Amino acid sequence: MRDIRVFGQLLARATVGVALLLGGFFWIGSAQAASVVGLTTAVRIDMNVRRPEELDISGGETLALPDNWSRTRPGHTGSAWYVIPLDKPLLQLTVPPGTPLALMVPRLAHEGEVWLNDDRLIPSDGAVHTRNRTLWYSISPSSWRTSGNMLQVRVTGVAHTRSGLSAMSLGEAAALRPAYLARWVPQTLVSQVLAISAALAFFVVLPLWWKRRERVQALFLVFCLLWFPRGLIVFSTATAPPMPMALALLSAMGILQSIVVAELVVATWPNFTWWRRFRQWMYGVAILTLTGTVLFAQSGSFRPVSLVAAQVPLIILLLVPLMVTVRAALLIPRASHVSLALALSAWWCTALHDLAQAIDLTSYDSFFWTPNAILVVLAIFAWRAVAGLAQSRTESEAATRAAVSHAVVAQEAHLRTAFAAQTEVLKAQVREEVIAAERTRLLHDLHDGMGSQLITALRMTRRPEVPREEVARVIEDALDDMRLIIDSLDLEERDLLPLLGNLRFRLEPRLTTLGVALHWDVQALPDLDYLTPETGLAIVRIVQEAITNALRHGEAGNITITARHEGEFVSVSVRDDGCGFDVEHSVAPQARPRGLAAMRARALKLGAELHIESQIRPSPDRANRPCGTCIALILPLRLPSAI
Repeated sequence: MRDIRVFGQLLARATVGVALLLGGFFWIGSAQAASVVGLTTAVRIDMNVRRPEELDISGGETLALPDNWSRTRPGHTGSAWYVIPLDKPLLQLTVPPGTPLALMVPRLAHEGEVWLNDDRLIPSDGAVHTRNRTLWYSISPSSWRTSGNMLQVRVTGVAHTRSGLSAMSLGEAAALRPAYLARWVPQTLVSQVLAISAALAFFVVLPLWWKRRERVQALFLVFCLLWFPRGLIVFSTATAPPMPMALALLSAMGILQSIVVAELVVATWPNFTWWRRFRQWMYGVAILTLTGTVLFAQSGSFRPVSLVAAQVPLIILLLVPLMVTVRAALLIPRASHVSLALALSAWWCTALHDLAQAIDLTSYDSFFWTPNAILVVLAIFAWRAVAGLAQSRTESEAATRAAVSHAVVAQEAHLRTAFAAQTEVLKAQVREEVIAAERTRLLHDLHDGMGSQLITALRMTRRPEVPREEVARVIEDALDDMRLIIDSLDLEERDLLPLLGNLRFRLEPRLTTLGVALHWDVQALPDLDYLTPETGLAIVRIVQEAITNALRHGEAGNITITARHEGEFVSVSVRDDGCGFDVEHSVAPQARPRGLAAMRARALKLGAELHIESQIRPSPDRANRPCGTCIALILPLRLPSAI
């Protein structure tokens, strides 16, 4: 409905514009009616002379114009003169002296000449022929006489054609111009524009058809091509009436053009089951008509009546596609359907009018209207072709975009699948590498830690002098080391608290048995981004080593484990109240791995700092001095690179 609404608005605007234009013409003509007079009476003289001064007016016949020879002189061939006195019409003109005047002749047979006071007038366009044209003659003020002004018109006509002279108009050029344009535009200009438009449309659509080879475009090319002969007639300057062969050619072009229009109409709605049978009837009638046209033309007896007889059967048959178009416009009121239905209806009506004019059933001043309707039909078919091309291009672009999108989606799916497969392969490789690295680390820890301790315990059992308590202590150290390794494997995310909690859970029962109090002062700690089973085990071993030293060497009664978050660091400290030791002389090159040297080595490998403070137990005279050891591990929250 939107298309029909838009088309209706455009049609309404065009109608208003035409109405305003015609109204302007009529307003100018009515406002200046006194500036124009009609020449409706003349004296006809049947004399075959070339100049007006050779005429004998006394033998003439006074008659009213227009004078149609087909009715007043049927079958007449030859020349005749029309003499019109102008003194009385000039007195009716209310124009200032010296005003330029003009003469308009709507129709002047096939050949004619116009004289004013024995001086020949030349049409404004300079053409020699007068056939099917509205003539305009400009008259200068110097051409008039004081009295006795005469207009002489020589007409040459041929039997069986519309010969004669129409009523003429004389008056001021500005006042007469609208009436002239109202006839000249549809009668002459439209035919010229149609011929040029058909040629341009042909050469524009030809490359498109050559590329796409569509049937509708081929029909449109034939439609344009069939107007070339008529275009030659429109632009022809021949003064003689059309010969039988020329009329036969026009008839053949009209028949073929009607068939092409019907094909173009049905090509718009190709799903009609009756079209095949109708096409047989249409082509059968066309072949019979063309055959009769050729035979009549060769015999030299082809006349305008024959042309009408050849066209009428096909005109009747073309009512069928016309009705189909009108029905489609009513059912689907789109702009393209409605405009085509209106244009074809106008074409069919103008074709009937022109056929009636060919057999002299219309007024003598009428002219052919078919070119006007055909120009509209041509424009609509061109519009539909361009719209179809644009739609085809849009559909092609949409199909291309869909294909590209489908290809992109398929490629993305393929890449996603390949990436997922590659990711799984990489994950498997990384998993295997991690397992291998963890297995190696675990074997290393078991070998260097619990393994060496078990070997030591085995050797000690083979020596009778070694106390059983010493052997049990070594075995307990081995078990503690194994528990630390197991706890480090159960590390969750980057949290240090679970490791410290497991260590407390393991050591607190033994410390209680030994009479040592374990004090726990641990706050919530941030995650350490480098905390792994390996680094976690190293941190816990440092804490365990500090506790073990406090028990074995410090004789501590209280042990306090503290964990704090301090800025960009985490501090883990072990403080005891044992006897203390000399920090500066406690670490020697030959120190055991489980001593302070091992703790420092592990802290250095972690990228942390190990601070050791110790106060030796005082002598009895200094009993109030504090004593004990504090070992603090300062861990950064994050490292520049992974440990």
